[in-house]
Amino acid sequence: MDENVSRRTIFDKLFSFMNYLNKDNKSTEYILKSRFSNYLNGLDRKSETYSFVKTAAELCDDAMKLYRRKQNIQDNIQNIEKRMEEIECFHNLGKEETDKLQALLDKFVNISREKNDLYYSLSGFEQGLGYLEAIEEDANFALEQIKEAEKKQRILRHDVGYIEGEKAELEYQKERIEKSLEYFRYFGLGLISIFIAGIFTFSYAFVVLSADILMPASVLAASVFLLSVTVFILRRRADYEIRMNLKKQKRAIELLNKKNTVLAYYTNFLRFEYKKYRVNSSNTLEENLSDLQHYRHLNKRYDTIRKIMYKSEQEIETFLRHKEIKSTSASIETFSKTINLENKRKYYSELEEERNHLENEIISIDKQNDELWDLILVLHENDKTEEKLVDRIIQDYYDEIGVTIDSSAVFV
Repeated sequence: MDENVSRRTIFDKLFSFMNYLNKDNKSTEYILKSRFSNYLNGLDRKSETYSFVKTAAELCDDAMKLYRRKQNIQDNIQNIEKRMEEIECFHNLGKEETDKLQALLDKFVNISREKNDLYYSLSGFEQGLGYLEAIEEDANFALEQIKEAEKKQRILRHDVGYIEGEKAELEYQKERIEKSLEYFRYFGLGLISIFIAGIFTFSYAFVVLSADILMPASVLAASVFLLSVTVFILRRRADYEIRMNLKKQKRAIELLNKKNTVLAYYTNFLRFEYKKYRVNSSNTLEENLSDLQHYRHLNKRYDTIRKIMYKSEQEIETFLRHKEIKSTSASIETFSKTINLENKRKYYSELEEERNHLENEIISIDKQNDELWDLILVLHENDKTEEKLVDRIIQDYYDEIGVTIDSSAVFV
């Protein structure tokens, strides 16, 4: 009785599935495109045998789709588990261990960032600092001498400029006096010409015209005399001014030569010192000496940072080795800058959730597959065709999925 009930239940399922097929409008053309469509060749489409074999072909075709879908899901699960295996070590860390590792990584990243900043700061210093380091003591001693020499050079250049200006002024005054002397010479010649002309005029008036020329001649003689005396005095004064001007120019030239000699000494001294210390002023040398001290401080800090960084790197490597955490990064520095422990743990949870979802989907597929095979077994048991087409369809199904099985052992 139980066997009849079970068989009736299976037939009910088969009837429900056939109604489902009709409801989904699965056409013969669709079946003809499947692997099992060749078993329908030569069958009368209106016969019960055709419907029977067609149903078996549809069921095996759906079972094949479920199988392939399951294979794809299993492949996805394997990929997910592979990724989970890679980051499982981070998921297994406790909160204290995670905080400790994160602190080590943050410390290492900060130290690395400071080291890089120091490196760029050190590379920004002038190349001449290395040369200056060898003669730093001499440079400190020479700095005050260079400052004093620059001060005296500025004073001397000012004095030289002032003296050259005075000398140019004296030359200009000399030219003006010489021009005035030239004017006086022409003026004197003019007076002589006027006096001679007056003599001829008065002589003509006295001899020819019998005129009284005593008063005009006296006035003319007195005027010419006074003007001559005035011109003589002015010329003497101009000669005196020229002599004094030449003396002043001589003194200016002598003083200018002395100043230029001293200026050349300080200029040559500064040129030598600038070349020696590779600078162009005492300010530059002072800045370089200050930069040298700063460079030494940074260089010392850089060495200290490198030691701290190496120690921090050893601590991280020890922690990773103790917790069996494998780093795929090329270096600890890259690992520290790219790793995010919180994201790793979150990503692991997401993968785990996705895996569980896929596993549940496989359970659902297995359940659907079991239901399909219950129906396929019913068809197999009721296969009345001479060629045992349902058995051949089932065997073809197993051949497709790469399984060799004795059907008589399964479907007995």
